[in-house]
Amino acid sequence: MPLKKQIFDKDPIILSQLYRIARDFERSHGVAPNLLYLNYRHFDQLRKALPGLQSNEKLLHRLGLQLTLQSDRVHPGVAWSSVLARAV
Repeated sequence: MPLKKQIFDKDPIILSQLYRIARDFERSHGVAPNLLYLNYRHFDQLRKALPGLQSNEKLLHRLGLQLTLQSDRVHPGVAWSSVLARAV
């Protein structure tokens, strides 16, 4: 699973929610997600929850996901993209 459990030790709400969403997705689909959907507020919360990873590249590398920011998104979400899977 790309979302590495050890980054969730502090257990802020956003991290717990992302871990749960990714875990549930993998259980349902048999493949780990490689795409993360957030709104700008969620992304800011995520950056604050992981202060040692302020660079977007470092943050996304640590999560193991590509990010899509959507201003109208209400809840975080994950997906799997074959295009992203081939690019890695």
